[in-house]
Amino acid sequence: MKKCNSCGSQVNDEVAACPNCGGTGFTYVQPAQPMPQPPAYNPPVMNPNAGNMPMTFATVYTVLLVIGVIMDIPTLVKDFSVSALISVLFSAALAFFLYKRMKVGRILVMISNILSAVIGIICTLVGILLAAGMSVISTEVEIIAALGAAVGFIFILVGAFVAVFGICSFIYFKKRASMYLN
Repeated sequence: MKKCNSCGSQVNDEVAACPNCGGTGFTYVQPAQPMPQPPAYNPPVMNPNAGNMPMTFATVYTVLLVIGVIMDIPTLVKDFSVSALISVLFSAALAFFLYKRMKVGRILVMISNILSAVIGIICTLVGILLAAGMSVISTEVEIIAALGAAVGFIFILVGAFVAVFGICSFIYFKKRASMYLN
């Protein structure tokens, strides 16, 4: 394309004179280049079966399990026992399977939560029996009755917390079954 130096009109290359003003001076013009477009953003594709699990309860649960394993290792080394070894290995396996989002980790956590809920209910019942029993047994000694009631109340609070945590955690992991791989 050419551009007339007199009037600024664009004309074809074959034209000797400008059709608008009759001028013969021309400047060659480069055709306009399209602006390069930035590449489209394509977010990384997550495994659709695993779901996107950012910082969630499962991650916090896994971190707490790892901290528990790290804290139990010195005790295991100092005073070795089979029950402590089983506890550390179970917690480590649980943390590993949850981290890898494997179905077996979710199932182990759900079993652990059922046991937690049962232990919490038992602890609550023991607290109720302890508080009621101490008040009946030691009516003559008020300090023992008050101490028994306080210990029973602590058992009730701890047991209720453990039971509620176990039930809520069980429900959480049951609802998120689709986030775990086989």
